[in-house]
Amino acid sequence: MDGKKIDRLLGSENGYTFLQGMPVPDAECQDTIDHDSVCKGCGAYKKSYICQEMEGSDGRSLSDLAHYDEAAVLSKDYKVDRDDSASIYRIRNSFQNLCRMVSLEYQASGDDVFPMSSFTGKCSHCNECNCVKGTPCGCPDSRVSPMKCYGISEDKYLDEIGVKHSSDPDTLTLCGLFLTKKQVKTN
Repeated sequence: MDGKKIDRLLGSENGYTFLQGMPVPDAECQDTIDHDSVCKGCGAYKKSYICQEMEGSDGRSLSDLAHYDEAAVLSKDYKVDRDDSASIYRIRNSFQNLCRMVSLEYQASGDDVFPMSSFTGKCSHCNECNCVKGTPCGCPDSRVSPMKCYGISEDKYLDEIGVKHSSDPDTLTLCGLFLTKKQVKTN
């Protein structure tokens, strides 16, 4: 993927960090998921393809993602009022849309990409999620999964690759993770 294309795509988005050629997260970046506090509250628990607890989910786990060769990371710090949940929700959806656009650029370049974001909860692409209703995803090329569903700790991973993230309580650091498979050119 041409990094200049991504820079043009995100050009109006000030303050982002976009890095390519990063390592795929490994078991060192895993978090133990607390199903009671994280999973059950997301709205997609046992209802969506992203939920590892759902029978018939896409079945991916961090170890299953090992066939990807490298990762690209998009991160940005947002100043927030932690008491304004509606504003935080809008920021997370907007960031998820940025991740979706980056993923679609990778796909348009012919790359095998698996996009994730640091938000918790279901993909926000469709007004009504088919997956939550128990039917197949209507827009599989546009879906973005939460990193947490795969046990990936955003903080641990960002620390591992040297990306600074804020610990300021009035700052929300959001991260997009794009796992990619290098294309093998044949003659």
